[in-house]
Formats: sequence, structure tokens, C-alpha cells
Amino acid sequence: HDASLAASTVKFIANAEAEASQSAEISEADAAAGGSIQDRLNHLGDDLQSLRDDGRLPLFTWSGRFDNKFSQSIPFDGASVPGSHTVQFLAREASKPGRVKQEQDTTKEDAIWTAVSTSAFAADVLKRLGSTREASEEASQIMSDEVSALLASAASAN
Repeated sequence: HDASLAASTVKFIANAEAEASQSAEISEADAAAGGSIQDRLNHLGDDLQSLRDDGRLPLFTWSGRFDNKFSQSIPFDGASVPGSHTVQFLAREASKPGRVKQEQDTTKEDAIWTAVSTSAFAADVLKRLGSTREASEEASQIMSDEVSALLASAASAN
């Protein structure tokens, strides 16, 4: 989840508190306590933003075409794949809102599927090969093999 909304909300509250304390008549004790709260809120906002910035994990996405007849035998439009170390999610592109269903579009011979890798898989590939063309090609080949096997298994189970 993205912590940037929480970070900006906390900072907004801290700034509003600072403006309110400047315009109101307050005692020294209240001013000291308010300053402490404002500092703590600003620190919390910074920490939340840092969490967002540092908490990003690498992913690969893959898209490929499969024969429309084969794709029609798949009993789902999207699926989470908890048993795979390579792919965490698969989606039939035509199933996205606003897209023409593949079965209704007889002019297309292929259906497009998109997969999202696991972060562990992406981190491993990037650690070994860096952000290179070779890394992209390796990830693409491995994901292609995995998606093909997953969809074939789903089609045969149907």
C-alpha cells in the first residue's frame, strides 16, 4: 500500500496546527506542548514518506498472445497464483473494464494475457543481472514458460 497519502495528511495536520498556534493567544506551556506535537507530527510524516519511498519492490510484467480458442478454454479472466515462485497474478486483457470480450470479437485470432511477477523473482533476476537487457530477456523467457504452463494446466482442468 502507498503511505504517501498518510504522510501528506499528517504533514497537513502539523502545518494547520502550527498556523493555529501562531494566530491564537496561548500560554508558554501550551506553546511548548504544541511545538512538541507539531515536531512529532512532522517526524511521523517524514517517516511515512520514507516508508513509501524505501518500501518499493521490483516487479516484471509480461504480456503474450495465445490462440483465442485455447484462451476460451481457460475458466477464469484473472487469477492470483500463490503456488508460483515466478508469477503472482494473471489477467486476460479482454476482461478489463471497457474492453471488447475476445469471444465477441471474431476478427481476432489471439487473446492477450498479462502476468505480474513475484517480487522475489524480480529481485533475484535483477540481483544477478542488474537492470540490463539480458535481465529483461531472461525474465521474459522464464515468465513466458511459467504462464504457458499455468494456462495449459487451467485449460486441461476445465
